[in-house]
Amino acid sequence: MRPSKRVVVELDGRRHHTGTDAFEGDRKRDTKLQVAEFEIVRVTDRRLKHEPDDLYEDICRLLKAGAR
Repeated sequence: MRPSKRVVVELDGRRHHTGTDAFEGDRKRDTKLQVAEFEIVRVTDRRLKHEPDDLYEDICRLLKAGAR
């Protein structure tokens, strides 16, 4: 049985994108995940640190939106 919602949550901080290769690699991976029918949620370091409750609620709403 396939889950009704396929989500990838990725911590996406500036320190990991100092060069073009990392940035381009992320976009390539995003496309492959989208082709495989995953939704990608990119989370910044700042949001994780300063808005964890809001982030949690957003992800819960996203998962509930796909529930059947």
